[in-house]
Amino acid sequence: MIAPTVQDLLAQQPRVPLANLPTPLQPLPNLSDQLGIDLWVKRDDLTGLALGGNKARKLEYVLADAVRRGADTIITTGSTQSNHARMTAAAARMLGMECYLVLGRGRHVTGGNMLLDTILGAHIEVLAAADSELTAVPDRVRELGDELRNARRKPYIVPLGASTPAGCLGYVRAVVELSEQFREQDLRPDYIYVVAGSIGTQAGILAGVTALEMPASVQGVSVSAPREPLEEIVVNLTNDTFRYLGLDRAITGDDAHVDDSQIGEGYGKPTPALWEALRLAAQSDGLLLDPVYTGKAMAGLIDHARRGILPRGSTVIFMHTGGIPALFAYGDEVSRGVKK
Repeated sequence: MIAPTVQDLLAQQPRVPLANLPTPLQPLPNLSDQLGIDLWVKRDDLTGLALGGNKARKLEYVLADAVRRGADTIITTGSTQSNHARMTAAAARMLGMECYLVLGRGRHVTGGNMLLDTILGAHIEVLAAADSELTAVPDRVRELGDELRNARRKPYIVPLGASTPAGCLGYVRAVVELSEQFREQDLRPDYIYVVAGSIGTQAGILAGVTALEMPASVQGVSVSAPREPLEEIVVNLTNDTFRYLGLDRAITGDDAHVDDSQIGEGYGKPTPALWEALRLAAQSDGLLLDPVYTGKAMAGLIDHARRGILPRGSTVIFMHTGGIPALFAYGDEVSRGVKK
């Protein structure tokens, strides 16, 4: 009996189409010349759902379960400039559902993603600064779920970043998509760089790369948490994804790579390296990055290239996970930062 392929197993999973796929894989020739590597960008900022981003792929699988369960309301969480919250609100509308957002107060509480959440008609609750610690937000999400059920609604809670084994399938599928683009472009990538936030994107990519036996190393760049706990989450979530998909595979700590050198003063707080990365990407190849996620991920990649961690001539894929709306919330800071 022939074992099912990754593609076969993915085809068996419930999925609701939300993203415009495949997204382009494009070269960055000018930045490549500056860094001494062959750099390409996977444009998941162009997935199309409410101005795009990586969460569209993850929500395709997570919200399929919500539809199956007959949900009429989606609840999720994030910060006030959460890309995940914005895209979940849009996806809920596409599926004919209401959306409730329980948000921890970030640096910017107006404009950007918050403006789009409002246009999408999401019910927004911003917790006071003292209540927006990691434990307070999920507590309020559970309370809200109970309140809605008592009001005879059918809520479905989507965890932070849709970073569940089901959500990770979106990036297993993205790696299958990439493998086809690699063949078309005759590429043999050595490294794939991705932001490390809620970890679902990195875990999904690592699961896909491992399942397809690609030689590329998957490197995450943290925007908030230290390396060691994140690498443990990468291992656990990747292995949970294998089990969810029905693949007899496993990774170990040696396969999980997270760089925490770009965090700076914390999540959502810009650094000089971030501003340089935004400026270089935009003014070298016209590529716009965001001030929370992809800017810091690119800063990590640039640092690795300059320090020789990325060997000269290596082929590197940068996963652009979106987040562009946050540029407009950070407007004055961006203007000052990129001019330095």
